[in-house]
Amino acid sequence: MKYLDLLGFYGPAILGLLNLLCLWCHKYYFSTFIIGYIGSFFLNGFLKHIIREPRPANQRHINEHDRPNHADRFGMPSGHAQLTGYAVTFLYLVVQNPFLLVVSVFIGALTVFQRYAYRRHTATQLFAGLTVGATTAYMLYEHTKSQLEN
Repeated sequence: MKYLDLLGFYGPAILGLLNLLCLWCHKYYFSTFIIGYIGSFFLNGFLKHIIREPRPANQRHINEHDRPNHADRFGMPSGHAQLTGYAVTFLYLVVQNPFLLVVSVFIGALTVFQRYAYRRHTATQLFAGLTVGATTAYMLYEHTKSQLEN
């Protein structure tokens, strides 16, 4: 179970790398993915600062990288869920490969489950993160697609 927890914890990074590998031959989408992934990270920090909803009590930590710091005290929306929602949605919209969808959804589900099981986020915080990430991916995909059609 510890390995699945670690896979979930590092899910956003794994999904980011999977996207980079799969999008390498789609140069415009590749660039958009990178900009959106980095932008999503900063958007998450901005939203947490605005919303200021605390994380759940009695958190457990999977490793030293999961220890909270002063800047990490807010939980709405979940950054792990947001990056996961972004990566899964963007990859599927561009590649539309069912196998890649299953693999990425599996890793994403592990990520969301791990964040909930370790009490790092509430279900609402996770849902909000997934929604923000997926919406960002959809908007950037549609924008890039429209630019390519012109």
